[in-house]
Amino acid sequence: MLVLALPAPNASAGEVDALREQGLTVYHFAEATSIEDIATKTELTGRLVGNCEAAAETNAEMNQAVAAAENRTADLDRPNALYPLGDGYVAAGNTFIDEIMRVGGTENVAAAEGDGYPQLSNEVILQTDPELLIVTDPEAPILDEEPYASTTAGREGNYVVLNVNYLNQPAPRSVIESGETLS
Repeated sequence: MLVLALPAPNASAGEVDALREQGLTVYHFAEATSIEDIATKTELTGRLVGNCEAAAETNAEMNQAVAAAENRTADLDRPNALYPLGDGYVAAGNTFIDEIMRVGGTENVAAAEGDGYPQLSNEVILQTDPELLIVTDPEAPILDEEPYASTTAGREGNYVVLNVNYLNQPAPRSVIESGETLS
């Protein structure tokens, strides 16, 4: 049996070691920080499960969707956007979510504040002043919470709802669905 383990927070090194100690074959993926990383992971998965053709088809579909989203937004102004994760944590630079935001036609204001998923202070969030918030709850209650309510996005009620099951998973379907919806 082959177990495919995603990086933390999905599977820690300790959890992978515990699976291996039980005699299971485990492949622990590295964190995907870009769409290219997602394509590489998909190709590797295809090799591991003996279905390289399906992996190539999936990557081709993802690449077509990325090109279509980029074409839809090529001549448009790119609004400054922010994807708040809660408690001040955001998706910043050097993340696959940052790339999805770029493909979808926005500028991720958190990318200038750092890489990964940092926690920003209320002051920094106000300074970035996003014009658009990316949310995963259709009710968008975060627009009524400070500091977000005091940003341009909060004052003007500007938000886009993306499916959390797609947006937060570094997979081709995530890139396709989130990029298309955002663009």
